[in-house]
Amino acid sequence: MRFWTVIKILVVVVVAIVVAGIAAILSIDPNDYKGDIVAVVEQETGRKLIIGSDIELSLGLTTSFGVKNVMLSNAEWGSRPEMLKVGELAAEVAVLPLITGSISIDRFVLKDAAILIETDRQGRSNLDFKPAGAPPAGAPAPAQTPAAAGGTMGALPSINNVLIENATLTMIDGKAGTTTTVALARAALEADGANAPLEINVAGRASLKGKDLDFALDGTAGTLAALAAGNQP
Repeated sequence: MRFWTVIKILVVVVVAIVVAGIAAILSIDPNDYKGDIVAVVEQETGRKLIIGSDIELSLGLTTSFGVKNVMLSNAEWGSRPEMLKVGELAAEVAVLPLITGSISIDRFVLKDAAILIETDRQGRSNLDFKPAGAPPAGAPAPAQTPAAAGGTMGALPSINNVLIENATLTMIDGKAGTTTTVALARAALEADGANAPLEINVAGRASLKGKDLDFALDGTAGTLAALAAGNQP
């Protein structure tokens, strides 16, 4: 499920902000590292990231933060300049697992978001990111070690609680000439870990070919790890 690529990008932002926040222990303003956070995402995606607010941070064994007005640029050929616009992004991250290289997010909040996933008539997808320094199209890719192949966005971390409010996902199929829109009024996902059963409560509206369908889901949907890997719909 390539939609999870978007979530992984946001996770990169989360982790980069937490690392910057640890520097605040040394009386350094984490906002001094905003440029470095932007650079990490641009290095991984080849896209421009804008964080339109200061970083609000509360440090502890579980570190919480919040930012507003986050934007990620679209592919050059895309139908609009931004692929991702987020009004509010917040998270609570366990600090101790970071020491061993693990990422454990206790709570992930996404509000007032507009996400665009599209392909053009040639079948190119705006989810095909081109990291900085990547070889030109058609050129052989250099050999990678397993660690390098994973990259910063290689694995989805453990996420226990996800809350999404007022989010719109637009999917454009350039070949078919169709547009599908899913507007989530609210989506709550909760689990004890990436491999634990995922409790879901979702309400929203889907629009396809001029028809609108209100929907509501309440139940269990496998595991977050399986959803992120695309093994489940």
